Amino acid sequence: TVPGPLRILDTTTGKEPVSADWNGGRVLFTADESRVLVLDGLGKATWYKLPSGEADGGWACGEGIRAEQARVLGMTADGETVLYHGPLTGQPTGVYLLEGKTGRVIRKLNTGAPYQSSFSALSPDGRYIATGVIDFARGAVWHVDVFEVATWRLVGRASSSDKGARDVPHFAFTPDGKGLG
Repeated sequence: TVPGPLRILDTTTGKEPVSADWNGGRVLFTADESRVLVLDGLGKATWYKLPSGEADGGWACGEGIRAEQARVLGMTADGETVLYHGPLTGQPTGVYLLEGKTGRVIRKLNTGAPYQSSFSALSPDGRYIATGVIDFARGAVWHVDVFEVATWRLVGRASSSDKGARDVPHFAFTPDGKGLG
């Protein structure tokens, strides 16, 4: 793969505080736009302070071809916690709740049936995780279970009102964390 440019543009000043080679991946901003997380396709997550562009922590997320599997499923508004799917250095591919700045594992999510944690979302305040559940007994019907992160207590389940719905659910929390769509 030939890297292309990654440029973070400050639209108020026209300056580029962050510029680097780009091999694909994901870019996520904190809600207050004071930091940006760049998860590149080569297995590295790097935080940058804005507007200075100064590197501010990071972590490894796998090596070689495995790094291409890395993706962020969600992040708290302040970037302190990241919901991550993929390999981590020294860990198997999985779904993890990570400390955002260092990549330290807080919790590995259950990826076995019926839970399909690669289809998950993290609330902006970090209090809840919504994760996909597949009910094979009813012909592969999907639900979404919501867990309280601190206690891992199940607080609710949402199901499609369409009894024939068999598609993988896509869901997200509202910016204030009070709703789940």
